[in-house]
Order: sequence, then C-alpha cells, then structure tokens
Amino acid sequence: MEQSTIIKLRQQEASSITTNGSFSTALQNKVLLEEGDVVKLHSAYLDTTTESNITIDEPIDVSFTTIKYLDAVEENIPFAYTKDPANHLGKTIGHKHIACARKPTGGQDTFMIESVRMTPLHFGPGREYGNGWVYYRYTSPIPGEGVVDAQVWMPQEHTTKNGRSGVSIPINRLIGGDGQGSSEFYLRTDINQPANTGGVGNGAPTINPTPISADDIAQPIEETFTFQLGAGVYTPQEIAQIITVKCSDLQSGGATGFIGNYPQPPTAQAPTDVWVWPVNSAFCASLAQLYNKVQPVTADSVPTDIIFARENQQASFTEIGGAGSTVGQQAPIIKPTAIPKTSVDDILIGTNNFSLNFDTTLNKLNFDLIHTPYQFTVGTPSIWTPGITYPAGTEVNKQPTRSYSGIAFTKLEPPDFWQTLGFTLTPIQVTYDPRPLETGDNQLILMPNIILTPGVNITQQYAGLDLVWNKIGAATGFYNFAISGDIETQITTPIISSRGFNDVINDEGYYYLEVGIKLPQTLIGGSGGGGNDTMSNRVQAIVGKFYTSGNFLQVGSDSAILYQHIGEPQLLADLNVRVLHADMTPPDPTEIGPKNSIFLEVIKTIPQPAAPATKK
Repeated sequence: MEQSTIIKLRQQEASSITTNGSFSTALQNKVLLEEGDVVKLHSAYLDTTTESNITIDEPIDVSFTTIKYLDAVEENIPFAYTKDPANHLGKTIGHKHIACARKPTGGQDTFMIESVRMTPLHFGPGREYGNGWVYYRYTSPIPGEGVVDAQVWMPQEHTTKNGRSGVSIPINRLIGGDGQGSSEFYLRTDINQPANTGGVGNGAPTINPTPISADDIAQPIEETFTFQLGAGVYTPQEIAQIITVKCSDLQSGGATGFIGNYPQPPTAQAPTDVWVWPVNSAFCASLAQLYNKVQPVTADSVPTDIIFARENQQASFTEIGGAGSTVGQQAPIIKPTAIPKTSVDDILIGTNNFSLNFDTTLNKLNFDLIHTPYQFTVGTPSIWTPGITYPAGTEVNKQPTRSYSGIAFTKLEPPDFWQTLGFTLTPIQVTYDPRPLETGDNQLILMPNIILTPGVNITQQYAGLDLVWNKIGAATGFYNFAISGDIETQITTPIISSRGFNDVINDEGYYYLEVGIKLPQTLIGGSGGGGNDTMSNRVQAIVGKFYTSGNFLQVGSDSAILYQHIGEPQLLADLNVRVLHADMTPPDPTEIGPKNSIFLEVIKTIPQPAAPATKK
C-alpha cells in the first residue's frame, strides 16, 4: 500500500528569488523521508512566454534622453557659421557635429574619473561576474547643476579569463570638486555577482581622481521625454507601435504654437514670458529653440552659448606644443554666427520621424529611423525625396552624406526594461577628452568625445553596392562610376536589438531541472565543459524543449529521475529550485519568466498489517 504527498514549489510563492527559474521555498509542512520512500518529479511548468512577450508587472515610466547632431556641416547646413580654430578647415568635412551648450566652470575644481576597476568577490573555475549595470553618482562640474546619477553597462566576465585583477570599466566623466582640491564619486552595482572596485564600494568615495583646469565645458544639450507604460503583457509589435506613436507626437513635450517675431516672445498666441514653438519634442527642435533652452533669448542675445562639437573629438585634435602637451589642443568647432530672427532663417535639428519597428523575419525590434535623411527635389512639381548625396569638391577621401540630422540616446530608462527589449548597448556614453581645447578667444574648453556609429547608436540611409552604378543613361555607360550628385534611397541602417523573440535561446534541446534536496543521485559530465561544473547531485529532471514557442513548457514524470531513500530519515524543509542550460548556466531573464511551478511527489510505502494467525 502506498501513500502519496505532493510538494508544490511555485516561484511566486517562494521565500527568496535569485532570478527567474532560480528560487527557494520554505515548506509550511515539513516532509520526513524514511527508508524506502520514493521522490520523483510529478510535473513542472516552466514559463517560456517571455520568448514572445514582454510582461510589465506594474506601470513604469519609459524615458528617452537624447542629443541632436547635424551631418555634413560644410555642405548642407543652411546657416552662417564660423570655425574655431579656423586653421582646421578640412577636419569638419564628412563628420557629424553635436549641439552643445558652452557652460563656464566658474573657477570650480574639475576632475576626471577615467575608470573604475571591478574585481570579483569569489574566485574559481567558471565563476562569472558582471552582465549588469554599474550605477554611480557624482557632483556636476558645472555650478548649480548639483548631483548627477548615471550608469554604465558591465559585460559578463569570467574569473578564468581575467583572474583576480578584474576588469577596468571606462567612465571618463568630469566631476566637480569641493573647492579644496578633492572630490567624491559614489558607486553601487546591480550585477548578478557582487563585486568590489579596489577602494570604491557601495557609498565609498574614489581615490585620487585626475584634476583638470579649464574655463568652460562643452556640454551636449540633452532633452528627455517620458511616458507611462501600463502594466500588462505586450507583444513586441505592440511595444513598437506604442513607442513609435508616443515619440512621433509633435506635442510630446507640451503645447505648440506659432512664433510671432523672432526673438521676441509672442504676445498674441501666448503670455509674454513664454515661448511657444511649432514643435515641442525631445527628438526635434529648431536652432533658435535650442538657444532658448540653453539661455532664454532676448533681443540682445548673441550666439556665444551654443557650439557644435565634432564627433570623435579625440581623433581630430592637434596638441599645442607637440604630442603629450598639457598646454591645450585645437580641434574644429562650428559656431553659428547669429541667432535666427525669423522662421525663414531658423532650421530644424533632430529627426523628422521616429520609428521603432518589429522585424518579423529577424524576430527582433529595431530603431529603423531616428534621423532626418538628406533630401533633394525630384520632378515637377518638386518633391523632397530622401536619399544620399556625394558632396561637391575635390577631396581625396570624399564620403557620401547619408543624413541631414538626427538624434542619439544618452540614456534609456528604466534600464531593466530596455535590457529586456535588447537595447542595453544603444545609449552612448558622453565622455570627455581630459585635454582642454584652446579656442580662438584664448579660452580653455573641455570637449565631449562622442562616437556616433550607424547601426549601434544612430541610424542613417543605407549605402549599398548599387549606389556607385550609373543610372542616368547619358553619355557614359551603366557600368561607369556614378559617385556624384543625389541618389534616391529609402533603405536605412537600423539599430537592431540583441534579443530575438520567439527563439529558443539555448540550442541544446533541453533544460536541467535541479531541486536542492541533497539526494545522492549523481550527474556526471565530460571534462570539456568550457570551465563550468557539469556535475550535479541535485538534478531531478531533464526537460526537453520540444514545445510550441510562446507557451508554457510542461513536463511530466516521464522526464523525472527517481530517487528511493536509503538510510537515516531526512527532513524536507527548504527546497532550492534551479532551471539550468546544458552547460549548467542559468537562462537569461528574457528566456524564462516568473511563473514557474514544480510539483514533487513523495511516495511512502505503508506496511500491510500482518494477517492474524490461523488456528490449527
């Protein structure tokens, strides 16, 4: 005779959760294993719905912090500008320029934090750390801006690769001092393996940042747009549509209207102390609008507060006094010569469309349009058409212009939401060159060093092989080069998510289901496991992945490894559950969701009462 007891291990009822698929349960009623008792998996339900859906448990504020840039300033920008220094004429050609506000340091101490070193707390073969955000806080070097919160992504690292020395995580941020020659920089981590930083820990200040002397800081002009995303289960197509609609709204930043006379505030359309613009968005603004964001415009305003800094600034500098000089450096800066006074003089900067798309072929989200294409007129009447153009001139290294303007993200929040979508590495890191630039007015200015990379953090029109083939049909043949003029194309270079939906992320075909009840069955693997421990005495089931993507993975007792207890009684009280890949690594949070349930069955053999003796 047998007696069966079912033990339910449900992640949402767990006493502690490490990650989805890894949790601990304290049983309300303890179960005693005695000689001859059998333990086996009754059934399990693994939440694989995350492969096709995004679950938002509570409403979240989704935000985008952006900067704006202009492309091919020399040829395409319809406003009067000067270069500073003027002797770097050719270094602006073919490069994007980021809109920056020129902010004085006010004599405040300024320091550079170049990096922090992350070292693991635990060592051993196959131990991993990182694969998460490193959050830090510092005082802005610009007077009045206060404390700044930022984060940087730390990739997954291995102790077998880097040893005890750890890895250096680049920061390259300017921080303000206390006026007495010192500064503080605070750090915390949210990574899956606790780490220290060689003197920088949770709430501890860094040691010996590098002091820098400068008059001004060229700070990229950042704007933030935020909207609330309600709780629910979303398909990637729904997420793409919601974000596209919200960010494409002309009034996403507030009310809009028409400007009367630049640069005086309108009196008929709005109160006299309020500017009202035809567009109010973090993704698009006019040049005069940017001026007004940096410093309220008056009739007497002069364009000293905005400059356009060349991307990849470090690659263009010339050190005064030779290599390694600390005197200063020179590099190209574009400066508008005047504040636009009319709508005809003003120009728009940013993207004319915002598109987050879901590619059903790749099963991935992608930002396919966050720029304004270079455009030219075609036909009669003239119609503006997006495309690519080869600028005029005789430069040897002439490159096609693939956009007019655009935006890049400096922050996407909340980080966990964007990590779930697969855009962890999309935000750019606004770093600074520690060597100040010497301007034409003999001022030392610290310049941002921002690297804009198509397909990684910006979009642009795609330049394919067909671009150089002649299609005009004039005196030359179709096989001749056509590397001049305007070429129409609708294709863009998108920013593609790192996450695939509806994909089985691990291709081994099965999961291990491990229950930590210290039962003595043994799983023994080979020695070539890539540093991971492939042996376990806690595997209770081997779960095949032959299921329909997007559903719960259900397994029964046919996948179980039976255990019959022999020896002293053992009390089952606290049970640890882990879902593991074939290499004994935990699944990614985007692979396994939170609604996991494991059912164990304990079967006791009840001795039959002895039959009464018969009388002879």
